[in-house]
Amino acid sequence: MRVKDLELDYKVLRQDGDFHLHSLTEHGQRSPIKYLCSVKKHSDTHFYVDSYEPTSKLSVLQEQIKNKIESYEYDSEYYNPCYRQGVFEELIIHDYLRSLGFEHVNDDTYTLGDKNIYGFNTAKITLSIWSLSAFNDVYKDGKPKDNVDVVLWTGDWSFVQVSCKRNVKDIKKGIDGLLKPLLITDSVNLITKSEKLQTVGDIDILMKRITSSLDIQKKDVKTYLKEQLLEIASKL
Repeated sequence: MRVKDLELDYKVLRQDGDFHLHSLTEHGQRSPIKYLCSVKKHSDTHFYVDSYEPTSKLSVLQEQIKNKIESYEYDSEYYNPCYRQGVFEELIIHDYLRSLGFEHVNDDTYTLGDKNIYGFNTAKITLSIWSLSAFNDVYKDGKPKDNVDVVLWTGDWSFVQVSCKRNVKDIKKGIDGLLKPLLITDSVNLITKSEKLQTVGDIDILMKRITSSLDIQKKDVKTYLKEQLLEIASKL
């Protein structure tokens, strides 16, 4: 087996003696070619994926590649070895916040301003993650800081802060721990206020307008919100 055999199925980029494999058909989120995994050369005819035995058979190597990609906890693109240290966590958290509807406004700050039924923002949530960016001056001896701070802004000069280890799961826990109680209690408080108001017009039309503006479709929105609040209370 030679490198040219790999090039029949992958876009192969060589760097520091390793062969980085990219998809010939899939585009990456941040690259025109999607990173899959890396292969090392054992001899002129033998190659292997980390933690596997060298092989001269293309079919065996392809199985190693497949298993490696399936072993990733996150999408293979995040594991691109060409990224500088710290980018892995930054990109995953960035995409996680975007999936929640946050807008990235600068290096470490994100805002959530969901539009309501009338098309404007009732309230805005601002979240910062200090020391997460791999391009800020947060490095010592060429390495990112061991900790990052998840910051929920409560005013111009006030905030609630949680310190996390620099790993994806810990940072997500910090984000979720600040946001979920806030979002649920705000929702329940608004439901309570809405119960004091008189329903005007056709109730079926009203409910259709409400549910069509929600990302999560629920037959009984109030019950759902209360269940979420009880779930949090049970863990206190």
